[in-house]
Amino acid sequence: MNAINRGRSKLGWLLLTVVVQAAIGAGMVPVRFLQTQVGLPGFALISLSDMIAFSIMSWQVIPRIEKRFWRSKTLWILVSIVVVRTILQTFALRFTKAYIVQLINLLAPFVVVLLNKIFNKTPLPKNTLVAISLSLLGGGLMVLGSRIVNPAELVMSATDWVGVALAFLGTFGIAAYMIIVKRSNTVGLPFEVVYISQIGTMAVLMAILSLGFGEDWTPFAAMDWRAVIAFLSIAIGMEIGCKIGNIAVLRKLGAPLVSSMLALRLVAALLLGWFILGERLESGLQWIGAIIVVITITWYLGSQIRMEQNIELDMG
Repeated sequence: MNAINRGRSKLGWLLLTVVVQAAIGAGMVPVRFLQTQVGLPGFALISLSDMIAFSIMSWQVIPRIEKRFWRSKTLWILVSIVVVRTILQTFALRFTKAYIVQLINLLAPFVVVLLNKIFNKTPLPKNTLVAISLSLLGGGLMVLGSRIVNPAELVMSATDWVGVALAFLGTFGIAAYMIIVKRSNTVGLPFEVVYISQIGTMAVLMAILSLGFGEDWTPFAAMDWRAVIAFLSIAIGMEIGCKIGNIAVLRKLGAPLVSSMLALRLVAALLLGWFILGERLESGLQWIGAIIVVITITWYLGSQIRMEQNIELDMG
């Protein structure tokens, strides 16, 4: 009976992971929509959405946190990574398409293993170079596929390249977060303190940056019902639901298993971006590239999980 309950519990966590990863991928679309079509300023958008999330969650979460956890160096390293990563990803979405940003984010697992190789001298997992090569091939087809069919079109605009550069930098932040969030569990940091410190810090810091750069907040007063729904999907759906869910599943299941479902983010970003923004893959080559990326990421990360399980069985 205990085994059955454990199995049901594991299945529940896996289903939650699927929902969370898909929602995170889809969440890029309203961020781009609000910046490019509604005209909301980037820093102010982050600040106000996190202010709302903090005002909803702080009175429930903060009283349960022991004071000693606020002094944790691991906590504030995590917060610093999240702040920088959020800035980079938000402005990447201002300059280029949501599915391109999400495509680049899918390189995070490869960045993790490469960082471990460089700093910890950890051997590259089997099939890493093959998976990286296939992912780059698929990504190249997604980005350039329509240009192969219509060679007269520009490959990428100047603003697209800015977005790509910011997304690449943000991917290093995702990789660092994936590595350090597991350590936060090892040192006993409750996920509540990790979460509330992230949104609280970003609400204050982004407001200061917004005012410092002279951003205009008046577009918030002119939002129509579609913009309001998109904004609430970020403030409540992303900043509360997805962030709590992602922290919880990473700590419960570990980065390798959670990251094996990262391809869901690309699928969700593609579908919602097509529906909301009209940003779709325009040629068969682009769809082939997307399929290559999804299959490669899922295969590679799934194979790493199986290898770890086999090692654990051999050691047992």
